[in-house]
Amino acid sequence: MIKIESLFFSYQNSPNEDVLKNINLKVKAGEFVLLTGKSGCGKSTLLNMISGIIPHHTLGNLRGRIFVDNKDVQKHGVQEMSLSVGSVFQNPKSQFFHLNTTDEVLFSASNKGVPELELENRLRETTKLFNLTKLLHRNIFGLSGGEKQKIACASTYAGKPEIFVFDEPSANLDQGAIDELSGILSSLKEKNHTILVAEHRFFHLMDIVDKVIYMESGEIKRVYQREEFLSLSDQARKAMGLRDVHRTEIKKEILTLVTGDESSNWAGSINSDFELKHLNYKYGKTPVINIEHIALNREQVVAIIGKNGCGKSTLAHCLCGLKKGGLLLLNGKEYSEKKRLKAFELVMQDVNHQLFTESVMDEMLLAASNDALMEEINKVLAELDLLEYSAKHPMSLSGGQKQRLVIGASIMAGKDYIIFDEPTSGLDYVHMEAFAEIIKILKTKNKLILIITHDYELINLCCDRVISLSDN
Repeated sequence: MIKIESLFFSYQNSPNEDVLKNINLKVKAGEFVLLTGKSGCGKSTLLNMISGIIPHHTLGNLRGRIFVDNKDVQKHGVQEMSLSVGSVFQNPKSQFFHLNTTDEVLFSASNKGVPELELENRLRETTKLFNLTKLLHRNIFGLSGGEKQKIACASTYAGKPEIFVFDEPSANLDQGAIDELSGILSSLKEKNHTILVAEHRFFHLMDIVDKVIYMESGEIKRVYQREEFLSLSDQARKAMGLRDVHRTEIKKEILTLVTGDESSNWAGSINSDFELKHLNYKYGKTPVINIEHIALNREQVVAIIGKNGCGKSTLAHCLCGLKKGGLLLLNGKEYSEKKRLKAFELVMQDVNHQLFTESVMDEMLLAASNDALMEEINKVLAELDLLEYSAKHPMSLSGGQKQRLVIGASIMAGKDYIIFDEPTSGLDYVHMEAFAEIIKILKTKNKLILIITHDYELINLCCDRVISLSDN
């Protein structure tokens, strides 16, 4: 089904730097393959070659041979390859073509010329499989990150390809949605589809994966059969930069706030550095958040968890002044939306919105407070494993590397209140652990840090409190 021989690839903007090196790989029809390794190891590049995006859309120098569904990828364009291969990208927004969610679900199928009556059948089938009833007929940009991910997966499925490639499909999903995703992938496998998934969080795949491909610096270092991979010790797996093979449970006390309940509150301590009162936010006529009172103190790291679409990112945007809502008191003083913009630092879910300059170093210098020293900037870059990329353009980095760059820039801004929205969605274990260590250091500098996350491993490493938002 997929055959790759002696494959090398370098991007057009870095012709002397191979990001894939001597790749030799065979994937049989119906196999379920997990691609994993540290962020930046070449997983996404390899998936994009299988789909034909490389070399036909993203240009570069390709040497070697790659055949997918008996087609020479170098001789068949993206349109033709899409008849065989369906892709779900790391950033689902980058593959949307419609504003309406229902139209987007049907885009792949309609683009292949599927008749209208069959489109209706596929919509019913896809809606049932992906549990989409509440997501249809909505503006796609009103969805949460996890809901967008689900729409992207559904659209790909409706196109009925033989081969599915998923790039970090669980990155922005809550635990329940991850369980749904694993059920969907299991169904695809039962239907004898060939599936390749690039993932950092892969505990949900361990019951259905056939083999695991471990990549490092653009090379395939090892191919494991499922049982062989599961037999690796925790120490060996972590040394490879890989996450846990089992589901992680939160080891902290969880406070649940029912966001639609006017009595929902957490009084906290009497003299709090941070108080949010009377936050009631709606999208149109639809209530999203209704929180009466939250009180916190600096030198805390607070995780905010909850289902996709429960209002976590909306809460962050209200706190930062990007949306109007609630009475915010910092050290007893009321902060308007305009003052909040200056007091808070926010690392967004889609980090591409926060990259502005021509190099990694320029990005750090732009964010840095006036008294920041170059030594301090280099130290943060080194801790985030980005120092060697100082001269590179931010948009040439992998998804995980971009994530770490924006995290580094937020640290250099030197603000007392920092909100991270899914900061580890594209990070391997090594870089997630490094991020947790940085957070612990920031906490000692009299800062309040809020982390919106589905990453329970991160919570156990560095968070002091856990607030769960619930809509019922």
